[in-house]
Amino acid sequence: MTGALLPAFHHPVQLAAHIAQVDAISNGRVDAGFGRAWLPYEFDTFKVPMDESRARYEATIEAVVRLWTEQNVSEDGPFFAYEGANSLPHPTQRPHPPVWGAAVKSPESFTWLANKGFGVMLALPPARQYVGVSRHLIEHYKDVFRATHGTAVPPRMAMSTPLYIARTDAEAYRIAEPFYREYLQVWTEAASSWRTTTSSNYVGYEGMGRDMKYLGDFDVKRYGTAVIGSPESAVEQILELRETYGADTFLWNVDFGSQAYEHMQPSLKLFVDEVLPKL
Repeated sequence: MTGALLPAFHHPVQLAAHIAQVDAISNGRVDAGFGRAWLPYEFDTFKVPMDESRARYEATIEAVVRLWTEQNVSEDGPFFAYEGANSLPHPTQRPHPPVWGAAVKSPESFTWLANKGFGVMLALPPARQYVGVSRHLIEHYKDVFRATHGTAVPPRMAMSTPLYIARTDAEAYRIAEPFYREYLQVWTEAASSWRTTTSSNYVGYEGMGRDMKYLGDFDVKRYGTAVIGSPESAVEQILELRETYGADTFLWNVDFGSQAYEHMQPSLKLFVDEVLPKL
């Protein structure tokens, strides 16, 4: 799963062709995950107004789906225009690869994804005090999805979070905590530009830059949202995430904190050998 491509910074013809090519290479195993982007300095770099973010995101994804499923596609909108476009190769999956959208704290994102029948990719905030909002929005997504599509097609929920497995909880935290704190520092630095930015497309994000600066000192074991521990502990944590959020798909961040191979490899091997069979 691509987690996540940023439609605001790409042309739909480019995205449709590249994703379909990966679908062909993988023999129909790609899931297309899209994100709205949320970092002000990225929008500054691409000279894309943040207040156009949602409109660009929705229009581009809809255009990609049209290019996958229709011939001689034409578009004439404020963000892109073309006539008689045919995207090749055609997707291996029919009618097209599954579509997911990343959503964090904007109700409009959850509503739009539900109405479209797309799955939600939820990136858990690194600290538990922010999780309650996510849970409320997930329930909203499921309610809108069922109201729009009935019960024949289930809503899809994917979760993205760091993962580290070792033989014991103590060993796992001893190795993973420095990397997790580096991961938190990256979050903090990335969010800092929100201290001087506002956007009608990102209501409530202004406080994120202010709140994130406190992440560096909090108790990772008690308040962190990463899955860290022994195989037995990891199974419990993963099942709890599934129960709490109804997640049917997990995207494991195994290189958080810029880990080297010698740290990642034994963790992933324990996951495959001793955690995955129990899920």
